[in-house]
Amino acid sequence: MFEFEIERFDEVIIKIKKYNNEEYLNHLALGGSRILFDLEFIRFMDTIDENDNERYLILHFLNEEENNNVFYELELKPYYDLITLYLNDNNIELLYKEVDNIIEKGESN
Repeated sequence: MFEFEIERFDEVIIKIKKYNNEEYLNHLALGGSRILFDLEFIRFMDTIDENDNERYLILHFLNEEENNNVFYELELKPYYDLITLYLNDNNIELLYKEVDNIIEKGESN
């Protein structure tokens, strides 16, 4: 796991944690997970970790193999803000732009 920051469309800085598939399976999803929705190459989900803490994740599908997925964890407020771009504003283009920003920054670290 490593942490990084991005600047959102509204100029708010948010912290993000990046996990690989092994970290997800061994720590983040031990209490269960829920798929909220899928959009092309990403999945919004929440999980309960090994300590019964809620986690808010974006799963980035890298390819068909499940063991190559990357998980990005956000705090609840910025996670909720991303979801509302799609659900309330139906602003899918901005949602994709924000998620692409997270993925690009995560890949550079």
